[in-house]
Amino acid sequence: MDAEREIRVSRDKLNILRVGGLIKRGGLSFMDVVNLIPKDQYLQQRASHVLIHTLEYHKYEPSKKEIIALTNLLKQKGMIEGAYRNILRTLDELDAYPEEVEGFLFDYCSTAMTNLTRPLAIRAFSIPIAFKIGVKYPDLLKELRELLHGIAEEDGVSVQSRKRDYLKRIDKLLP
Repeated sequence: MDAEREIRVSRDKLNILRVGGLIKRGGLSFMDVVNLIPKDQYLQQRASHVLIHTLEYHKYEPSKKEIIALTNLLKQKGMIEGAYRNILRTLDELDAYPEEVEGFLFDYCSTAMTNLTRPLAIRAFSIPIAFKIGVKYPDLLKELRELLHGIAEEDGVSVQSRKRDYLKRIDKLLP
């Protein structure tokens, strides 16, 4: 089956869910969809959206190699912001990340959550990912707490909500 052709059938949610189901059942490869993301703007949005639903609705469990490949897409410059958002949202569905990408991912999320030029959704999805990594490394959790305290009270509602939630979680874990 051709992943690009299946994604281009329609841009509606039903097709996105259908393609996610094909990945879960083995009809399409998760990596084929990951590799489509940087191809063009349409695929950046749609292919990355498919991955969210593959994990969220179809409970697909990506391999270490697949998680690393998806994370490495965050290093690519020039994609639309929606692709970065969808990649972060997909990664947010995971409970843990391979050690090989934890440092990069924590740094990426730390920078994104405090960069006022990034869209609110990117900044908001960065917070739980950084937290999940920080739980393994108390020094990073302390750093995350400081970053969250530095987010202005006037910031967007989604960022403020996560800021409050994750500061409470951090305070329960750290003295």
